[in-house]
Amino acid sequence: MRRAERGGFSIVEIAIVAIFLGILAGIALPNLTRAIHKADAAKIVNDVRAVELAVQTHIEDTGLLPRTGAWNTVPADLVPFVRDSMTFSYRHIDYRLVTNRNRGQVRFRVRYPRNDAIGQALKRFQRTGEVTWNNTQTVFILDPE
Repeated sequence: MRRAERGGFSIVEIAIVAIFLGILAGIALPNLTRAIHKADAAKIVNDVRAVELAVQTHIEDTGLLPRTGAWNTVPADLVPFVRDSMTFSYRHIDYRLVTNRNRGQVRFRVRYPRNDAIGQALKRFQRTGEVTWNNTQTVFILDPE
């Protein structure tokens, strides 16, 4: 007697496809995660540039550096010069503007948990005299002029 042929996949074929998809996911996921962290770091750098522009505009209007602000708070002096939607934080990252009017210095501090992936991604922006980086904080030295 002849056995009826059935369509479909055998359990071995399904297992091979599942293993193959698992290998592909194992290769792609770390790269995707790394790309997401780099994009987050780029967003933070864009925030720094927006604040630098706001500081420059404030100086042009008042002739003074803005006052230092608290963590996660747009300094009151800069409120008219930044977009309404700007916050001094991003996800779990905190921002702070620190100024020294006597020395004419402006620093934008970015604080994150120790060895944070976004903090690690910010390391690539490190430049002598412009950006300092450590495991918990990146400091952007802004040009107030």
